[in-house]
Amino acid sequence: MKTTAGSSRSRLQEKLLERLRTLRDDVLWQDFARAWAATFGTAVVDDAEALFGHLLREAKTPVRLLGRILGLVPKLHGAGQAARVIPDALREVVVGLCLVACESHVLAKARKHKVIGRAVPIEGMLIDATKPLAAALIAAVWSGKGVRIRFDEATRRARAVNVMPQHAAPLEFGFLGAEQCVKAELQAMVNAAIHDPTLASFDRPARLKEIQDRGGLPSDEVLQEGLDQYEDDHGARLMFGLTAQEPHPLDDPALRRAFARRFDVATFLYDRAASALLEPQRAAAWKEASLQNDLLHYLDNLFDLIYPQGGDDRDSHPRREMHFRVALSFADEQCEYVEEIARALEGELGEGSVFYYKDYISRTTVDNMDTLLQKVYQRQSDLAVAFLSTEYQEKRWCKVEWRAIRHRRNSGDKDGVILCRFDDTEIAGVFPTVHGVHDCRQHNSTQVITDGILHRLERKRQSG
Repeated sequence: MKTTAGSSRSRLQEKLLERLRTLRDDVLWQDFARAWAATFGTAVVDDAEALFGHLLREAKTPVRLLGRILGLVPKLHGAGQAARVIPDALREVVVGLCLVACESHVLAKARKHKVIGRAVPIEGMLIDATKPLAAALIAAVWSGKGVRIRFDEATRRARAVNVMPQHAAPLEFGFLGAEQCVKAELQAMVNAAIHDPTLASFDRPARLKEIQDRGGLPSDEVLQEGLDQYEDDHGARLMFGLTAQEPHPLDDPALRRAFARRFDVATFLYDRAASALLEPQRAAAWKEASLQNDLLHYLDNLFDLIYPQGGDDRDSHPRREMHFRVALSFADEQCEYVEEIARALEGELGEGSVFYYKDYISRTTVDNMDTLLQKVYQRQSDLAVAFLSTEYQEKRWCKVEWRAIRHRRNSGDKDGVILCRFDDTEIAGVFPTVHGVHDCRQHNSTQVITDGILHRLERKRQSG
């Protein structure tokens, strides 16, 4: 929903009010209204606008409001009785409450520490954050574009689904030039939302190929209409988040400025992209404001409360459902390097598509851990990637994983295995100079390996 002309309400506030009005017409309203009254010490209200007005008054002290929203959730589960699952409609309202409170907190801290300006810079926002969710929420507040958050119960992670992840230019699909590449990214997201409004699984390569197969990009008018319709449907506009982990057409400020003016698409630079441009004084202000830590404290705790059935990692489903597009095998000493590849792959393939064992600790820490890991690397993944090193050769569980990967490779599924090296340590079954092994010591190797994995997956898909 676009903000009504002349309205002082933000997109986040408008969307929350819409959710409250919808809830008011549902049988769930009384449960919610009673829980609200018990939490805030008020009378039970029977009017969505009145409750919304009370929220805005409480938002003048946002930290206290955020704390009370966390206190509201146990009452929705049912105090003093068997815990019940919170219905989706109530979850959406609670998330909306938290986002509006976070918005107030961001604005209050921004004014105090002067970390964001009054107007959105047309060339992109510099946000000193390292976590995509926190950066996206700050960008939504700063730009007024709104944010859509989806929590994946399988991966136990929340993400902003109206933020275009950073990708390399999709030249492999025939879109030539930076401007065409960015338009293709936007059109692919718009098309994906038509098929699945939740964007639970955004298969970017498939959507880009779909555009190519149809003869190329539609006109700017069609793209603009799609962007506007997305905003009308979801109360948030698509944005680009740039981290400088890999080249992107929107690294060019002139192009960012052109897209902001023509399509009203905001861009924000965070993590390394922002830190490289921030002046020391501004960087110190961001650190003092501690916005990322504050936002993630409340958001992470909120999602743990409203989706309590998960464990202490990213998986809450039975083990028999485990299957991954890619399984990464590595020693802990190289975890930061491999995690960068894991997150880049998830950006392309979707969350829950990559087995990075630190995300699945409770699921793999079992009595039959050895057989479980062997299944993942041998059969329950489309592609197994081993990162070989001195440490890898010495670790007990790496040896277990390597036996499964080696068996897979020797059983005729060579396309199902990719090998990477951090050093020239002799590994059983692999010669130090064997052809086709990626060298992790080379410049930009994380991007090269990520691209190689995606290319191999596409080749396997085409071969059936």
